[in-house]
Amino acid sequence: MDLSLPAVVGWLFVAIFAAVAIIVLLDLAGIRRIADDSQRKWLFRGLIISVVTAVSGLGIAHLKKQEQTPEVNLVAGNSPTPSQTSSHAPVQQPARPVKPAPSGPTPQPGPADVAQCPADAAVLEWASANLGPRPMLQPGFDQDYPKCVAELAARDTGDTDNVEQCLAALEGYRSAVLQKGFYDVKVPYDAALLKWERELRRGQITEEERPRYNYVLCENDDLNGAEGKSLEARDAAEERLRLDRRACRSNHCLR
Repeated sequence: MDLSLPAVVGWLFVAIFAAVAIIVLLDLAGIRRIADDSQRKWLFRGLIISVVTAVSGLGIAHLKKQEQTPEVNLVAGNSPTPSQTSSHAPVQQPARPVKPAPSGPTPQPGPADVAQCPADAAVLEWASANLGPRPMLQPGFDQDYPKCVAELAARDTGDTDNVEQCLAALEGYRSAVLQKGFYDVKVPYDAALLKWERELRRGQITEEERPRYNYVLCENDDLNGAEGKSLEARDAAEERLRLDRRACRSNHCLR
């Protein structure tokens, strides 16, 4: 409760107004008549004075309370306290960091980079029939990487025509290996994962369905989670392409 002087004065005159109003109502109703007209005039004046004073006091107290309330300046970078934020506000997950590719040849991915989630033959057969082709960078994908980047960097001749041809080769590699081999396959595969994740947990998961459900969850984590191995391999390939294209455009493929 606000115990500041304006608030106390305001509430005091609210009480005075209530008392005077009761006396006036009793007089008007004829229950308790006021014989002296001068007293009646002072009562009416008291009503007006008490209303004005009460409103003024409470208004001043409210304004002072607002002035003492600190504002949260998000523009300046101040973070709101937990009490100032809703407990139901969605939590934004941090973006998954992209690991830079090494400057040399992209290492051939091992089993951990492209392998599916562990499952027995029956689950893999079910996945092949219901999920469709899996997006992945196939083992040895780096062997098809355009060799013109290393050749131009070694010669450093500044041959513009060869640089343009190399840039076209890099674009062709990305289209064939990453776009068609990974992204185009990933869209329907993600949709199938979502469909079966909902389908399997719609009712009580049976013992037969449990390995399938675990496999669907594992695949979704691998392809869309922050620590997914498949996305790490994808990011490494994208980063190598980005660095090589920038080097070829600006410095004849020299990094």
